[in-house]
Amino acid sequence: MEYYNATARKTKQGLQVDTHSHGVHYLIDEPKNAGGTNTGMNPVELELSTLGASLQATAK
Repeated sequence: MEYYNATARKTKQGLQVDTHSHGVHYLIDEPKNAGGTNTGMNPVELELSTLGASLQATAK
């Protein structure tokens, strides 16, 4: 059985979250007009991206 692991920690900058999974690092944030610093995808954009990737893997 394969196990998955991910970490997410709040940074000191606005609503920014620093995440790590499977050796990959990325930032999740909100746009400036929503209180963030606009340095990464917001959670909705990230969710839509994961849905698109999942659909591509399923279609393959």
